[in-house]
Amino acid sequence: MTRTLVSALQSSGHDVFLVNKSFSRQSDEIGKAYFRKLLGLPAFLIRLIFGICTHRPKVMLLFLTNRPQSFLVDCCVLAIVRIFRVRIICYLHTNGFSELAARNVIFRELVKWAFKSSNLTVTL
Repeated sequence: MTRTLVSALQSSGHDVFLVNKSFSRQSDEIGKAYFRKLLGLPAFLIRLIFGICTHRPKVMLLFLTNRPQSFLVDCCVLAIVRIFRVRIICYLHTNGFSELAARNVIFRELVKWAFKSSNLTVTL
């Protein structure tokens, strides 16, 4: 599905910059907290900034997640991309953002901000 979406955007003349924010080495690590993942966050954000500066994309496709820790990483990505004024397409494979927003006032405001920050939201 991702390949189809990226191909469609590229066929439409968009220079798409896909952010790979995978911190898990194996599928059984997904959704679990590891110290190694936390240590990888600054390196990931530096790679993101370097990639934006090097490629100067017009559009960025971001897979927005609803897991609390991953969502906070998504918000960091959105903030950085907004600083560089790159258009953002948020791509959702799941629902549950209303439940995330209901956790507390911080997540409620971050969920609102995340959806407002994107130029387009695509759902599977």
